[in-house]
Amino acid sequence: MLKRIWKVALLSLRRWLSEGKTLFGIFLLGFFSFLTYSPLNEVVSFFGVKASPWVFSFLTTQTTMIIVVAGITILMFSDVFIVDEYDQLMVAHSSRAIYIWGQIVFVSIGSLFATTIAFVFSILFTFPSIAWEMGWGKVIHTIADQPQLIMDRTGLELYISINTAYISTVDAIPSTLFSIFLLWLYMLFTALLIGCFRILKGNMTGIIISGFLTFLSVFAMNLGLLSYGEVLRYLAPLLWCAPVHLNWYGITGLPTFGYAVTIYGLSILLMVIASVVRFQHGDIRETIGG
Repeated sequence: MLKRIWKVALLSLRRWLSEGKTLFGIFLLGFFSFLTYSPLNEVVSFFGVKASPWVFSFLTTQTTMIIVVAGITILMFSDVFIVDEYDQLMVAHSSRAIYIWGQIVFVSIGSLFATTIAFVFSILFTFPSIAWEMGWGKVIHTIADQPQLIMDRTGLELYISINTAYISTVDAIPSTLFSIFLLWLYMLFTALLIGCFRILKGNMTGIIISGFLTFLSVFAMNLGLLSYGEVLRYLAPLLWCAPVHLNWYGITGLPTFGYAVTIYGLSILLMVIASVVRFQHGDIRETIGG
């Protein structure tokens, strides 16, 4: 059974990797990653000091990249659990249970692939300026301490925000690993949200909910702090995809790493159970064509 599930997952993954929306999503991720990280090369050139490679933790510290990451995730996984003619053949040659578990394995691998690509871009676009060191390095500390001074002296616009308290509390390599793990959980959460509601409702409800959660996250990151306080951050899963938005240094009002992982994990588990049960016992025609 496991071998057949794995076969379904690999077939679905190959199709997904060859689809235009997936390739376009990777292109967009690369384009905006370049815009985000490339100013760091200019900062390094100006000061003549190499930077450490651990900038991935700060990918979503600006509102623009919050929206970009959410939009790319929704785009790349917008068709999950749609049963087209090819999928109907897979169901017929395996079973409903094997097929839906194969789809769950596929979105798990696909979201991990997209997360890995995002991390690779953070290295690729800063590679000429990298010094392979274990810590944050002088450049990142300088950006954290004096961002306005750097922008004034170099004439650059920085598209990452670095919190001094965060880099003083969390080491560079653990932060990067946390970032990869959390972004993977967010992408998996979003993919399953879209797919689960497609099975339950047979329409675009999951995409609409994902869009609303994106709006809520952006609102919580900006205006929400003024009007409703930081309690909104406990309801904004997109913000949890980066450890810099979590509570590491005793500030009240911010969700902790444990809270984020727990909510992600429980939500993913519930959506997996709901998807498997409904797909096995429901009307498969509800998911045909979205």
